[in-house]
Amino acid sequence: MICAKCREEGKRSTLRLRKLGNTLMGYVGEFYDENGKFHIHDGNSFKVNFKCSAGHEWTDELKPFPCPTCGLNYDW
Repeated sequence: MICAKCREEGKRSTLRLRKLGNTLMGYVGEFYDENGKFHIHDGNSFKVNFKCSAGHEWTDELKPFPCPTCGLNYDW
């Protein structure tokens, strides 16, 4: 992830993030199925505060992503 304001201004910066809280929509977690394939089933989203080294700051909600193995998607 790159700071959008820095990108617009042609600058480079690093990002620090702080997790603010998450939903409790259910969590199965990571597991290996009977075929030895790895799954990630986490339906929780969470809010994160971002601050770049140039001083720009914003809060965003990071949502679940589909399981890379089976495609299960918790996008409520």
